[in-house]
Amino acid sequence: MTTFLLVRHAETDYSGPKKWDVTGWGGDIAPLAPKGIEQVKTKGSELAEFKPDIILCSSMSRAVQTVLLLKEYMNHVPVSIEFDLHEWVPDNLFKWQTLDDVIAVIDEMQEYRCEWPDGEERRWEPFSKVRNRAFDVLKKYTQYDRVFVLCHAMLIASIIFKDHIEEIKNLESFEYVME
Repeated sequence: MTTFLLVRHAETDYSGPKKWDVTGWGGDIAPLAPKGIEQVKTKGSELAEFKPDIILCSSMSRAVQTVLLLKEYMNHVPVSIEFDLHEWVPDNLFKWQTLDDVIAVIDEMQEYRCEWPDGEERRWEPFSKVRNRAFDVLKKYTQYDRVFVLCHAMLIASIIFKDHIEEIKNLESFEYVME
């Protein structure tokens, strides 16, 4: 039995990608905001109390930077970067332009309980696909007792809430047990 602590990254500063008019996944190169750095300093010791055997981390910049800062509190713990822990994809063509575009997609997802309607495909990634790719990663680490997973709100929601979206705050954590 493995206990996973699913943790959302700290607050992100999207001003750089906005300045360069970067869209889609290009925005995911954004670093943490100064407030995000402070969030890690405030919650780092508390999160370290989980005492993980290993840290898994999304490959997106905001997650990697959060883990680098958390290593001050968990410096002995090895880290593995896992691409498939990336954030949910609102457009499989990676062409979303604005936050309003993403919010419109989230509204549609909520209408369909986070899954495509029967017999239809949409450009957004349904929670079942997010959950399956996340579980494929987590299963590789079930030889450990305690695994810290630094990832994203929609990935966490796909596992914890399954068919709806609730707000997950920066550095909020959820335990998930896998047999």
